[in-house]
Amino acid sequence: MSKKVVIFIDWENLRKEIEKIQKDKKCTHFNKNTLNYNNATHIMALIYSFIEKDDDLQKIFFYTAPPIDMDDNMCASVEIKPRIPQYAKDFLDSIVKQPYVASRLGISKFRGFDESGKPIFIQKQVDMLLGLDIAHVVYNKLADRILIFSKDIDLVPALKCARTQGVITILANIKEGFDMNSELMKHSDLIRTRSCENIVGYISNKMQELQK
Repeated sequence: MSKKVVIFIDWENLRKEIEKIQKDKKCTHFNKNTLNYNNATHIMALIYSFIEKDDDLQKIFFYTAPPIDMDDNMCASVEIKPRIPQYAKDFLDSIVKQPYVASRLGISKFRGFDESGKPIFIQKQVDMLLGLDIAHVVYNKLADRILIFSKDIDLVPALKCARTQGVITILANIKEGFDMNSELMKHSDLIRTRSCENIVGYISNKMQELQK
């Protein structure tokens, strides 16, 4: 019997995990050509590689904060005024047009520059939005399972909420990515793991289908 599943994606957390893997010399096949995180089709294929046969997909919530251009006041201490690359804007526009995807946007805040002069941005409100949406889904019985792409310890209260309402909590785990925090494991029901090889194979098959 199929089970209704809602997917929650902390994009900044997942993006950093992909970056971490792609810098690992042991995972040369998991590169920017086989998985380009600015390519919405690649990211959707990664997400779908974690869906199993008895999952009845209801919705994919995609959490991020839109990037911001830096104004002249922010850039007073640097010679070049950084601008948001067009591909980053295009990705956000494209991902929300994918089937089942709904975006939830926090805000980006400028926090100065690092030692190399690179601007530092942080995301605000994303964790709160994610937690509120999980609570809404579980209290309104909109899912039998929730599948979460994030390894952020701040998720623990939301996981506890879901489990007390009888919803199965599943954490998506890329085998070669960040280690899974023990507290997250303690407060989840299942860990669903895929290797880089699994994911790249799924993406390759999906791209071949689209070219037919």
